[in-house]
Amino acid sequence: MLSIGLVMGHKLQLFDALAAVSSENEPATCTMVAEKADMRERYVREWLCLMVCGKIIEVDENGEKFWIREERIGDLCGDEPNTLLDIQQSVLMFANAYPAVIELFRKDGPLGIDNKMFDEFDKTMASVLEAADKKNIVSKFVPVTGMQNKLEEGGIHVLHVGCGRGMHIAELGTFFIYTV
Repeated sequence: MLSIGLVMGHKLQLFDALAAVSSENEPATCTMVAEKADMRERYVREWLCLMVCGKIIEVDENGEKFWIREERIGDLCGDEPNTLLDIQQSVLMFANAYPAVIELFRKDGPLGIDNKMFDEFDKTMASVLEAADKKNIVSKFVPVTGMQNKLEEGGIHVLHVGCGRGMHIAELGTFFIYTV
């Protein structure tokens, strides 16, 4: 349930709404968060309680006012890709396929699964990789390969086959302009 709640909170911008109307010094009521997010209060309350149970957000001792700890706001709020939240989205996609996978095991079951069941998977995986790799590919990955000098000098070819949306090759091309 926590995975679902994390994904919902990000997708519906509930974390952003909570951060906008609250702080540790001035926590927000459920009503304030629901109004800011333009969502139904009943469901926002359930979501807030789930996030408290998962120790994602904080609640006052009366259980009526909520806030996000300052150090967590950057991880939970905003439009930037977030590896943790994208991985939680993957959990939901795989859970959706679970009944079909169970049927594959049966002797009289189907021989495969329709790829349409995973329509969002490529997009989500690309977001996961981009969030995790973009800041590290040139600064950490390339030096480990021992290829930095060759990439800087040019004259070598780099091939990126069938994975993601091409962010890795585009990022390398930005830094190593003499490499094809």
